[in-house]
Amino acid sequence: MGITSYLNFFKRKTPPHYMLMHPLKGALGFGLLSVLFVAIYKPLFFNTSEKFGYYPVLAMYVLGSVLALIPFLFLLRKYLREYNLGNALLFMVLVLSFGGVVGYFLGFALEAHPNSRWHWATFFDSMGNTYLGGSLPVLILWWYGHFKFSKEAGTPTKNQSIRIRSELKKEFLDIDPENLIYLEAEGNYVKLFYDSGQEVTHKLLRSSMNKMEAQLKNFPFIYRSHRSYMVNLYKIEAKSGNSMGYRLRLTNIDAQIPVSRNKTTEFDTVLEKLG
Repeated sequence: MGITSYLNFFKRKTPPHYMLMHPLKGALGFGLLSVLFVAIYKPLFFNTSEKFGYYPVLAMYVLGSVLALIPFLFLLRKYLREYNLGNALLFMVLVLSFGGVVGYFLGFALEAHPNSRWHWATFFDSMGNTYLGGSLPVLILWWYGHFKFSKEAGTPTKNQSIRIRSELKKEFLDIDPENLIYLEAEGNYVKLFYDSGQEVTHKLLRSSMNKMEAQLKNFPFIYRSHRSYMVNLYKIEAKSGNSMGYRLRLTNIDAQIPVSRNKTTEFDTVLEKLG
């Protein structure tokens, strides 16, 4: 297997991690699962202070880590826009490493003999404890996000190419719906913009936007934002405007996509539900 094959393996599409799409609920879920795992199996050792025992120290470690993790998750969500296996693994490493750093500094307040913590052995011990206690919760939440996304989309968890049909029998587009960026009506045609894997390209199909919407109804992340536009909600980088209408900026796209005035409330609701 060559380098290209390895790279393609890590570029495989995967649903977004639950903690990435729902930072608040994801951080709380991570904290709860971590407490349950560590409380049951007790894989970690703390130099507890005279004031606190094992379980209070554990609870304070997890609470402090969760509070620090929430803004960190929002930051990661801003930059990790491409949902593939490589980014999923990177996300989990970043979350656990961040938790290890937070845990190291929390130890100065929670454990006995804080002055003895200023050395690399204690730092790496903190990192090891975080990976030991947090890896299973992070993997569980990844699986849960995978299951939830697949259930909402009504499609199998494996990558699946769908056929988008034209009104002309021999005209169609086979594509992974996650690679769609947006659709734009042009007279009696619809122009589909999508990521080919190397560049953003487009295909013109003879059809109406209503018929396209019907074909893509099983994919809730493909949203009809305007009578002339549909957009992949996971490709949105920025939103501007107000209740009179929005303008959307998408990944690798110069044009801004409109959201109709009468759809702003529904758009916000759908976007919040997905992440």
